[in-house]
Order: sequence, then structure tokens, then C-alpha cells
Amino acid sequence: MYEKNHNIFIEKVRPQDIVSVVIFDDRVELLIKPVHVQEQADRDEFRRLVNNLRPRGSTNIFSGMELGYAQVEANYNPDYTNRVILLTDGMDNVSRKSRREFLDLSIGLKEKDICISTISLGAEADINLMVDIAIEGGGSSRFITDRLVMEQTFGSELDRLIVTAARDLKMELVLSDGIGLEQTWGYSNRISRNTIHYSIGTLHNGDYETIMAEVVLDKPFYPGDVLANFFISYEDISGLSIQEGPFPIIVNQENGVLFSDERVREAEGYISLARGLIDLGMRADHIRLLQQEFSRLAYEQRNAEGNVPNDLPDTPRMQVTRRYIIEEAGNCLKLVESLWDHLTMIKTSLNDSIYSKGLAT
Repeated sequence: MYEKNHNIFIEKVRPQDIVSVVIFDDRVELLIKPVHVQEQADRDEFRRLVNNLRPRGSTNIFSGMELGYAQVEANYNPDYTNRVILLTDGMDNVSRKSRREFLDLSIGLKEKDICISTISLGAEADINLMVDIAIEGGGSSRFITDRLVMEQTFGSELDRLIVTAARDLKMELVLSDGIGLEQTWGYSNRISRNTIHYSIGTLHNGDYETIMAEVVLDKPFYPGDVLANFFISYEDISGLSIQEGPFPIIVNQENGVLFSDERVREAEGYISLARGLIDLGMRADHIRLLQQEFSRLAYEQRNAEGNVPNDLPDTPRMQVTRRYIIEEAGNCLKLVESLWDHLTMIKTSLNDSIYSKGLAT
């Protein structure tokens, strides 16, 4: 952990909070027993112990989780946020536990009101496992690529990892007549006629989630018309059931080629990138098949001529196949250029504050 970031964390801890630190590699150890951090000396000791940590070997995430859960369970207080924060830059290569066992551990402790949030550091971390653990464990998940994101996570975004705002969110998007659903993205969902049902286990303080739906208009719609209505129900932190809605989704005449809402624009950038990569992958696979066909035709030509050198002119079928390969490669380049321009436009519109290394760079 970068020195500045655990300093940010410990400075945000309040005197009434109980903090514990578990470390895990080849061995699993309780570095800091559960303690109230009340005096400056307590914070200094926390820094000293964390600063002295050094990499030692492999990664035993499962046993680290178990020991972390044990500390929270031993100090459980129904009036507190009882939370484990799992931070790792690797994959579990010691415990030999299955993914199902990780998730069952998280689910079992969530039923005891002990949730887990995860932070994945860098590309070597098992990001898919970390996300699944957080989802099943009632927490939030973050992927950190650099120092800036780390500082944000342990600074202004810490509440988004720890403090629960709502549980068991159920949402319904009810499409108006004349609207057909093409695709939808964002969390667990099921479709029943003109209604899409979404569910999110936990929403954290200051957090937001993005759900997008792509629809087909079967009739003309005009500015001010209602495309759909949105309903939401959830349980607040006091256990009270809340129902809200309908919230009408109105046709809005967007100016230019980009969405006006920044969050929607950001999400649309991710979806455009994903779609573009899928399209490129399919085209690349088509090129590979064409290349195999061209090689087969060239092999047959050489055998027919008695294994002569490879510089024979193309047969008519080879000429056609070569032209298809060149055309498809050209289409890939055009797609890359178009995608690059679109993502760069989104990135610029967001003042380069998002996608700093992951998109359009």
C-alpha cells in the first residue's frame, strides 16, 4: 500500500471506530489486533507497522478473509457498519479453495450482517473473483490502476466502500407502448413483456450505479413524450421498506452526437469500446478463416504444378480470396479509426478526467 494512502485511511478513522489489520501471503497473520484508534500515538503505531511491511511470497486470500471476518465477528456491533475490506494485488495460489467456497464464505457472513468490500491492485489481481466476492458479500468493488485512483479510494471514496445506504434494491423499467427492448446492461435483470426487472444487493453511501437500455422505436416519439417509467424499492439502513416512483423517462432532444449527461456519456463510452472490440474480434476471426482458405488454395496450386516455388501468380479463386482479406482488413482499420475518434470525443468532453489510461489513449 502506498504510504500516503494508508495515512489517508488512518486519518479518517474516528475514535469510536474499531480497526484491525490482517496480512496474508504464504502465512496469514494478525498484524494489528482490533483496537480503537483514539490517540495520535495509536495512529503513529498503525503507520509504523504498515510501513514495515515487505512482500514475502505467495497469496492466501481465503485464509486472509477468514481471519479478517473473525476479527469483525468478535467485535460485532449491530449499531456499527461491520465490514471487511479485502486488498490484494494477486491471485489466491495457496489455499486451493474453489470460487464457490469463496462466495459461500462471503454469503454466510453477510447473513450475519458482516459484509466485505474488495480492492484489486493492478492487472495481476483476480479481478473477476474480487467483484464476485463483493457482490455476494454485500459490498462494493474497486479496481485500482495507479496512485491517483488509490488516493481517491482511500480518501473521498472510502464511504463508498464501507457505509451501506440501501439494501435489496429492486428496480423496474416499464417501457411505453411502441418501445421495444434491444439490449440492456447493468446488474442482474430479467425481462417480462415490456418490463425489465433489475436487482442490486447493496448500495453504498455516495455511490451510484449505471443501468443502460437500448430500445427500438416502433412509432414516432417527440420531445416531451414518455419513453418509459422507472420504479424503485429498497430497504434503508434502519430496515424500513421504501418504494418510489414512477419516474418518467422523457424524450429529450440531444444537441450534437454525444449525450448531455456526463455519467451516461461515460457509460456509453465503455459500451462503445466493448462493442467495437467484439466487432473487431469477429472480423479478425473472419480474416483468419480467409487466410486459411488462401493457404489451402495456394497449397493445392503448388501440388498441381509439381511443388514449384511459391511465386506463382494467383489463381482466380485466390485473387478473390486475397481481395476479401484486404477489404476486411481495411474495414477493421476504419472501425478502429471511427472508434478512436468517438472515444476521444467522449474523453475530451469529460475534460480528460475519466479513462485516463484505459480508454482512447
